[in-house]
Amino acid sequence: MYKGEVNTGVAGEGPLLVAIKALKENATPKTQADFRREVELMTDLRHPNIVCLLGVVMKGEPLCMLFEYMTQVCL
Repeated sequence: MYKGEVNTGVAGEGPLLVAIKALKENATPKTQADFRREVELMTDLRHPNIVCLLGVVMKGEPLCMLFEYMTQVCL
């Protein structure tokens, strides 16, 4: 996982912090299929205790999922 910023394009708002899950370049076809399946599952998942999937990068490598960034995590 990586931490990143996304420009929202909304005037007066700063960048949005995101958590980035990236698939390693040259991943096996099975790993790529598993990643795509995870994207499908996370797209439909909505629950207050689960971070939201905000976006996906499926062109080129690495494939990435962008999630809301949690600044404080309770265990």
